[in-house]
Amino acid sequence: MTKIVPFAATMLDDAAVLLADRHARHRAAEPLLPVVTDFPAHVEAALAVDGAAGAVALRNGLMLGYLVGAPTGTDRIEVGFAGHAAVEPEVARDLYSALAQDWVDAG
Repeated sequence: MTKIVPFAATMLDDAAVLLADRHARHRAAEPLLPVVTDFPAHVEAALAVDGAAGAVALRNGLMLGYLVGAPTGTDRIEVGFAGHAAVEPEVARDLYSALAQDWVDAG
């Protein structure tokens, strides 16, 4: 069973691994994408945006995905480059579902 929990600072390294894997898959499909390094710093920066909220999906203690979004000031939430990664699409949908109501409630 997948469990959705708030993103905690202790989860940064696991999220960075997922982001690195996702970016490698994207670059394999589209080699003109830029080379990116220091994935932990990118995830940390996404979390540091004012008003950012995040969640992770865990199964048996293993991170399956994460999502981090922040308000833009224009009535929308932005999920940037480092704001998401998941091992399968269903995990990403579950994460958006878990955070969406909080984002709507926050305006």
